[in-house]
Amino acid sequence: MIVISDTAPIIFFGKINKLHLLKDLYSTIYLPIEVWEELIYPVTQHLPNIPEDIRLELDAKEEGWLIVKNPET
Repeated sequence: MIVISDTAPIIFFGKINKLHLLKDLYSTIYLPIEVWEELIYPVTQHLPNIPEDIRLELDAKEEGWLIVKNPET
């Protein structure tokens, strides 16, 4: 099954420290580039108050189960 996500599920599962549940359910989740940029906006803009859940999202991408790639038509 191919899963493509928007920001809301990633943010909300991250905020309750349950992002791993998405990995357990789907094993791989694709995020369009624009979604990824929205998720990590506080980091790229060097904002002073970066939400703690962003670390989980960055770790998920580094682990390879959160894949940033635009869907192909």
